[in-house]
Amino acid sequence: MGAVPSGLARENAGEAEPAVTRPASRVRELVSERSAYAKTFELSDGRREVEVSTGPVHYREASGRWREIDTTVEPTDVPGFGFGAVNGGFSALFGDRSDRLMRVELGQ
Repeated sequence: MGAVPSGLARENAGEAEPAVTRPASRVRELVSERSAYAKTFELSDGRREVEVSTGPVHYREASGRWREIDTTVEPTDVPGFGFGAVNGGFSALFGDRSDRLMRVELGQ
C-alpha cells in the first residue's frame, strides 16, 4: 500500500466507527389503521411498519370496527354442532350427525 497522495486525506480519519444500533422493535399495533389486508405497528424508533397479507386478516364488525379473523375450532353450544369456528366474520360449524356435517354462515 502506498501513501495517500497529497490533498486526498481521508475525510473521517481518526474518527471511531459508528456504533452498531439494534433494529427497531414493534411497540404496539395502531388498531385505528387496520384494514382487511393490513395491520400497522409503531416501532421503537418512531417509524411505522405495515404488515400486508395476500388474504384478509381482519373483518369489519357491524359497528365498523376491524377485528382479527380467528379460525380456531372450539367446542360450541349450538345444538347438533359440537365444534366450530365462530370468531372471524363467519361461522363454520361441524355437525355431530352424518346428515348434518357442516354449516357455514357469513357475517357472524
